Amino acid sequence: MSTPAKRGSGHDSCHSCALTSHPFMGALGTSQQQRLDRERVGHEYKRGARLFQQGSPASHLYCVRDAVVKFTRRSPVGREITVGIAGSGHLVGLGAVCRRGAHLTSATVVRGGTVCAIAAQTIAELQSECALFAQALEEALAAELGRAENRIGLLSCPRLEPKLAALLLEMESEESPRGPVLADFARRDLAELCGVSTEALVRCLTRWKSEGIIDAAPGPLQITDRTKLQELSLQL
Repeated sequence: MSTPAKRGSGHDSCHSCALTSHPFMGALGTSQQQRLDRERVGHEYKRGARLFQQGSPASHLYCVRDAVVKFTRRSPVGREITVGIAGSGHLVGLGAVCRRGAHLTSATVVRGGTVCAIAAQTIAELQSECALFAQALEEALAAELGRAENRIGLLSCPRLEPKLAALLLEMESEESPRGPVLADFARRDLAELCGVSTEALVRCLTRWKSEGIIDAAPGPLQITDRTKLQELSLQL
């Protein structure tokens, strides 16, 4: 697991993040935002860096500035399966921090960028001091739970096309100042997120390419017929 760099230096202030990628910080007063600036640990992570491991205690909340993170979970046979993604503006590890427990997944950076770590103890103390901050975190957690419920609904669909269409649209909507999030995920990742084999997913993408719905070569997958994907996603 990668170790963050110096405290509070080299990156935008918590106040600027409150105005852009992390509006939940806007619930804090000036002195409390200044405390976060002093205590947060900002780091420019490279691709492949691990923020935390499945089963490890939740010691920090991670605020994603412009990186892209994927979540994986170990199968009973030890294979890591992709189960989620997080782009700019996401709070990574929020659920584990709020319940003061262990992480249920591992989090790995798939596109290098800035991530700030805030100690779980600091988050707990600020929640006690500021009711608006506690409410803002509850709202952020509710949004994360909503995304998890949507993911479960997607996996429950027996047909690949509707759930792949919904997944691609969701990934396209993920914000990242450094370009489309889709570019950072392999076909295997997409297949695991849909709960199908890589072979089945590749066959679907090949068919969609011939129909002009996507463009997959050369380079990263690109959506060329968003309307068609939206129509397919409604069949979930």
